[in-house]
Amino acid sequence: PAQQACEAATPPPIAPSTSATPPVADAAARSREVDALFAPWAARAGPGVGVLVVHRGRVVHAAGYGMADVASRRPITPRTPFELASLSKQITGMAVVHLARQGGLHYRDSVAAYLPAFRARYPGVQVRDLLNHTGGFYDYIAWFRARGPAYDAFPRTERGTEAVHEPTMAEMLDSLAAQPPRFPPGVGWAYDNTGYLLAAAVVEKASGVSFAEYVRNNLFRPAGMTASSLVDPYGPRPRDLAHSYTCGRGGWQLLDYTPLERQMGAVGVVSTLEDLGRWYAALDASALVPPALQQEAFTTGYLQGGQPIDYGFGWVLGNTMGMERQAHGGWWKGFRNISLRFPQPGITVVLLSNDAGFSSLRNEMAYRTARIYLRDGLRLPAVAALPADSLARLAGTYAGGGPRGYPVRVDAGALVVTVPSGTERRLIPTTDGEFFVDGIEEERFRFVADPDGTTRLIRMEFGLGGTVRSWTVTRRR
Repeated sequence: PAQQACEAATPPPIAPSTSATPPVADAAARSREVDALFAPWAARAGPGVGVLVVHRGRVVHAAGYGMADVASRRPITPRTPFELASLSKQITGMAVVHLARQGGLHYRDSVAAYLPAFRARYPGVQVRDLLNHTGGFYDYIAWFRARGPAYDAFPRTERGTEAVHEPTMAEMLDSLAAQPPRFPPGVGWAYDNTGYLLAAAVVEKASGVSFAEYVRNNLFRPAGMTASSLVDPYGPRPRDLAHSYTCGRGGWQLLDYTPLERQMGAVGVVSTLEDLGRWYAALDASALVPPALQQEAFTTGYLQGGQPIDYGFGWVLGNTMGMERQAHGGWWKGFRNISLRFPQPGITVVLLSNDAGFSSLRNEMAYRTARIYLRDGLRLPAVAALPADSLARLAGTYAGGGPRGYPVRVDAGALVVTVPSGTERRLIPTTDGEFFVDGIEEERFRFVADPDGTTRLIRMEFGLGGTVRSWTVTRRR
């Protein structure tokens, strides 16, 4: 089919936290705010975003913005299947919790007891290490891509004539077992997809059924998730599955193929907004395993020295303005997803996007969506006052992060920075010497003056791989 020209979607201006407009409590009004937030994706003829909000087990917003199939102009709806990418990890983690409850395995079991090929190089790795990213494995996707240019040429539109070998799960396990460890188990932490691939294999060995069957019978069916499944590399494409895209030469380019379709656990789950509403309702009600056992998934792991890693079983654990936060991102093909769960107010936000370009906006849009429902309970940073001349000295263009850099100007008594995605951030100074973004309080900026006259601008936002992500750009005098 002819490619459709790419059209950028620019989010609306950020509503400041200092706004005098009183917050709304009506659910329909909040949904209208979400609709307005994602209106740029609804207005363009391109891929988009599905948005889900669940409050204490009840879906309060579920809608699609943009196209699931650009060529046919089929829209995204709450029933559109998406590949969940690394959001699959929370389901793999819960499968292990469920099997542990049945007595099929224990978190301290040696992985080699189920997968003997790993005994030689990974004798001390336990099941818990797989889920906490403390096993010392190399990431199987990065390992596969490092084998040569042909292996790195994905994701892409289709298999094509230069197809590489598509390893089975067993072949991948044998290859990984032969790789030396990056570090001894429990000594370090490194996010990798390999641990969750091995966790799925352990579930198969311990339960005696395929991973797909175990998940279907013990998680999806009890939760009422009739439209969810694992990708079947040998079967037909799931009906109405969203295509994923990147903006390439000539317009929107499909990203529907990767030679790693046969690996499960780290990725591989297909689901809809409707079904995910049932999934998070089941978690809110502890309907799949008792509450004390479910909490294992949301409890941080620890290194051997006692340091917490802020990662559970498929969840990054942290805090948002005084509220406990459980989160994870997803990246696979052109899918860019995110899940944010706030257990105390009982709010869960999920964004599923089939636009690879959504990467730069994913965290921002998730937080802005969550903020519509959380703002009444946020504990904002303490604000400081800076004189006008101090603000003026920080203005200018900071090079790096893209061709436009980070332009900073003074507007109405405040610093305003334009980030590479094109959106503007109004910066509010805090008493600890940083600036927070008005309306996206999770995102911080810091200005550092160096002796050589260079001023560095450091941008920080919460990361979904267990760390705070940061970028540094510079302005020379």
